[in-house]
Amino acid sequence: MEDPQIVDTPPTELNIPLGGAGEPQTPPKDEVKELKEKNEQLFARTKKAEEDFKEYKKSHPDTSTPKVVPPINAFDLARTVSTLKDFSPDEISLIEKFAKADDTTPEEIVKRTDVMEIITLRREKVAKDKAIPAPSSPFGSTLNTKPVKEMTSEEHAKFEKDFVAKKKSSGV
Repeated sequence: MEDPQIVDTPPTELNIPLGGAGEPQTPPKDEVKELKEKNEQLFARTKKAEEDFKEYKKSHPDTSTPKVVPPINAFDLARTVSTLKDFSPDEISLIEKFAKADDTTPEEIVKRTDVMEIITLRREKVAKDKAIPAPSSPFGSTLNTKPVKEMTSEEHAKFEKDFVAKKKSSGV
């Protein structure tokens, strides 16, 4: 069975040159000369582009190469550590922000009065927050879980006595 979509087209309609049995057809000499000239032009452009790239690379150093970090002076590091040993990690990050903003060393930042005032205020706030204890019981908690109207007179008297005692002990 033949597929109806496949149609056999004669070679003359496809513009296929009919040569001898397996003989390649040679293009005209004008086309060969034109193709050779174009090839030479393209080769010259490629060579010029390569030379331009080499010149560009020489004039613009490669930015992808890692930069050499100068060696760290051990004495400077020791001085910095001794200066920052009394500070908490949060305070050190604050000092670091100021040092980066002013482009100075942490030792110089610690000597500044405004930075030390900020650190002192933060320390006072933390001390104040730690001094206030968290509530030991939730607000409005009662001593007895039984509702007052369901209590007997003895339970009510005991509840009142405990409540007054707790109030006196808390200092309210």
